[in-house]
Amino acid sequence: MKSRIQQTPDAFLVSPSLRPKARYMNLKSLLKWSRQILKLLDRGSAGGRASERAEARYGWLREYRESIERWSRWEATVSTSVAFVRTRGLSQGCESELRLKLEQLPSDSHDEALANVLVKLVQESSNHASIGESLVGSSEVLESVFGKWKTVEHQESKSGITSLVLSLGALLGPWPASRVKDALEAPPVKHVVSWCQAFLPESVQSQRQAAFADVKA
Repeated sequence: MKSRIQQTPDAFLVSPSLRPKARYMNLKSLLKWSRQILKLLDRGSAGGRASERAEARYGWLREYRESIERWSRWEATVSTSVAFVRTRGLSQGCESELRLKLEQLPSDSHDEALANVLVKLVQESSNHASIGESLVGSSEVLESVFGKWKTVEHQESKSGITSLVLSLGALLGPWPASRVKDALEAPPVKHVVSWCQAFLPESVQSQRQAAFADVKA
């Protein structure tokens, strides 16, 4: 349907673009759009031209109303739980706080069965924490570091992991020049080269250069 209407006067009804990676992140925007279309359909003649065009293009969406409502409750329940763990961390007893937060959600944003599963999972995970300890419950910091490292690598990041992976430590905070100097002088260059050869795979670019080195255009 998207390909049929994106270059027509009905383009304002086009569904959101979907991510090719981390596709689970498509769910929230797609469900929000689906609910908006259903509201347009429900408005009927009161919705004017928008509802009329929605009816012509998406009248079939009514058949999925129950599923959309159910998935919307699941998504909201999961999102609230993820946000809690991301900001609160995992510590002994934190599942009680999560349960209370989930119970405070509106009925159309709360799924009790799924909430019980998530609370149990948080409880099991938080049992690994010592008393008074809070464990990190999100990989976002790590993902952010790799994102910054890819920025340093520029186009080379598309070819695989290169020796610049050794710069990760330097990206984690401000370092005085004296410490950077000591770090650079500590390992001999031959040891660094040897480590890279032993543990880093050949990048796509280096393999391409080797494969086509003697091939004339």
